[in-house]
Amino acid sequence: MGKRKKKTPHVPAHSKQKRVEKNYPESALTDAIKAVNDKKMTPFAASRKYRVPRTTIIDHVNGRYSSSNKNGYGPLLTPKAERELVKFINICTDRGIPVTSTNLKPYVRGLVIQSRRKTKMKPSGPSGKWLNTFMKRNRLSFKVMRWKCCNCVYM
Repeated sequence: MGKRKKKTPHVPAHSKQKRVEKNYPESALTDAIKAVNDKKMTPFAASRKYRVPRTTIIDHVNGRYSSSNKNGYGPLLTPKAERELVKFINICTDRGIPVTSTNLKPYVRGLVIQSRRKTKMKPSGPSGKWLNTFMKRNRLSFKVMRWKCCNCVYM
């Protein structure tokens, strides 16, 4: 009798595919797109020369993606508004006014509404994740702020 082939289990295409991060500089992609658009080389040749995936080059040439497409949403606040918020937090803690997440979220919500920016913020205000990343990004800590408020000397 002949050997039976082992059946490989069927795995749907969408199940647990790992997303591959790009391993090429942005300049290589723009150079490859320019070469293909100028009809100097084919997507295959550009892929080999610039070490950018052929399908990525084709997608950009056909307009499926623009070079300005980035992952994720835009920022909730502008850099200027974030600096002003950090200043506000520092002034409050220096004066002994405690700043907590419960009173900071409505303040940020007000800033976003006042700026009339289109964001994906919920009506209840920014999420806890946004607040944590904001605190890390600006090297702030609720523990340090609480400590400053408790040890504030009034004159």
